[in-house]
Amino acid sequence: HVLTGASLTVIGRRQDRDDVLFALSDGRVAIVHLTYSRNRERIPDYPITKMFASLDRFVEEAMKPEHRDWD
Repeated sequence: HVLTGASLTVIGRRQDRDDVLFALSDGRVAIVHLTYSRNRERIPDYPITKMFASLDRFVEEAMKPEHRDWD
């Protein structure tokens, strides 16, 4: 997985999905759709992960659009 071995800190999670927002030590953030599997996923793209260059980029590219759709 793209985050294997990365230094991560959980900074948020969605209440309506299994999505967690992680901060990486290099300033990037990642949304990960957790699968809660105790085994390696068979599908290479799982768990689904979307990377952002910064928390500000996440807010503009993901959080604000999601909020507009929710409202």
